[in-house]
Formats: sequence, C-alpha cells, structure tokens
Amino acid sequence: MFDATRIKPAAGPKSAEEATGAPASSAGGHIEPKPKSFDAVGRGEAAILKIDGESVAAFRDKQGIVHALSAVCSHMGCIVGWNETDRTWDCPCHGSRFELSGQVLAGPATKPLTSKIGG
Repeated sequence: MFDATRIKPAAGPKSAEEATGAPASSAGGHIEPKPKSFDAVGRGEAAILKIDGESVAAFRDKQGIVHALSAVCSHMGCIVGWNETDRTWDCPCHGSRFELSGQVLAGPATKPLTSKIGG
C-alpha cells in the first residue's frame, strides 16, 4: 500500500556508464578491436569485416580456408552476427539463422546469404 511517509531508497546510478565508469558500448565484449581483414581472422574464428565498403561475414575453418558471405540478412537487410555455440550466422532483427555456407536454417529469411570471394 502507498505510504507517503515511507523512506525513499537512495537513488542508484542512472546508466551502466555511471555504475562502472566505462562507456556502455564496452559492455558485452565490444571493447576488443574488431578484425579489419581476412588475415586477422584466426582458425576456427568468425568476424564481421568491412571489405570495400561492404559488410562481410567471414569464418576461417581449421584447415585455414576462409568462408566469406554477405553479412546482410536476405530478409530485411540487418547485419548478421556469429553464434559461437551453434556455429551459425544469426540475424538479431527477426531471428533468421544461416549455416556457414549461407543456406537458411530458420526464417523468416527464404534466400541464403550471398557468397563473397575470401582471402
């Protein structure tokens, strides 16, 4: 029940930046620099690269072969991200999921990610 005489708790920080002293963008592992070329993607690793102005989803397999796809989801154009657990490219906007080859695993996307020539 509402009680006007109740003591108000001390106000906490208004943002993650206030609470930690670090910018909010550094939360969730975004503090590490992102690779800028195919050469920077290690074996068994994946990254979203900017190559000639295009977003490219790159994965280097254990044999050292780079698999490169457009990082632009074929559904509505959002940029996919790497799902390390399932080893898939997942769209954060509407939930489409793609295999390493770019083939659709789950929609709403119906077309695969387009292949790009890798490094």
